Amino acid sequence: MLWVAAAYEAALTDPRVLQLAGSPNLEDFVEVTAKVKNAFAAGDELALRLAAQDLAGWAPSLLRPLNPPVVVASRAAALRAILDFSVVPSGYRQDMPVGIIDLLAPHAEELAGQLEPDLPRFLRDGRPRRYLRHGM
Repeated sequence: MLWVAAAYEAALTDPRVLQLAGSPNLEDFVEVTAKVKNAFAAGDELALRLAAQDLAGWAPSLLRPLNPPVVVASRAAALRAILDFSVVPSGYRQDMPVGIIDLLAPHAEELAGQLEPDLPRFLRDGRPRRYLRHGM
């Protein structure tokens, strides 16, 4: 990086601080799940693939707070770490969105500071699960 001032070069080349894990975002997760369902119902394979890719990106941010912290050096290592999470919903590979919602619901209070406002209350009352199960 030729343009970086010498004082900042060490900080920017330290692999331990290049990118922090994203914060959990339940609202976007539910929204993208709806996009997956709508694209599937419409038979739009391209939209389905794009939405599924986005969905896969949001899921780890919701599971991360329930698992021990990990430090990784690459995207491949991050994927391996996610696949090795010990706290995951049973059957989440078959129905990941509902499984993640079911796993988060009992932890709504402890996640309150990390989720968007009002979403812990919605988790407790079951609103995201009903939304994902019964349509848009």
